[in-house]
Amino acid sequence: IVVGGGPAGSTVASILSREGRKVVLFEKERFPRHHIGESLMTDTYFTFERMGLLEKLKASPFVRKYSVQFANPAGKESRPFYFFEALHHESAVTWQVTRAQFDLMLIEHAADQGADVYQETPIKRVLFEGKRAYGVEALMNGELVRFEAPVVVDATGQTAMLSNKF
Repeated sequence: IVVGGGPAGSTVASILSREGRKVVLFEKERFPRHHIGESLMTDTYFTFERMGLLEKLKASPFVRKYSVQFANPAGKESRPFYFFEALHHESAVTWQVTRAQFDLMLIEHAADQGADVYQETPIKRVLFEGKRAYGVEALMNGELVRFEAPVVVDATGQTAMLSNKF
């Protein structure tokens, strides 16, 4: 069970599904949803490769990014850091993504890889046996539905569903 369909949750669901695991992903909102943009770094390449997402990213309308530049508080800019200067690999190019569309691509990819994806499905309760989570109760069509699994992943981001509980 993966709770949260943003980048972390969708990535976990994609990878585990590709590895032959049965995965159920719950997201409380409907994608695309508003989120601030994202500038991806080059090391994400290898995660996207493992997820089987690289070809979709290469075909996407997202702007390709070849470098990064920083500005100090006074506005003085550093010299550009070109990724290819340090990386002599295809991963020296990354993307500047629109988060709403990127997140939609990720959650749809998780479903394409075999995960059962439920959007607009909030988790009302995590089920515990002692300190071990073994399932969730999801609100589906006005009813609480119980799901059980050997692993429950909290990928709720800033909501931090489980860590806030403890």
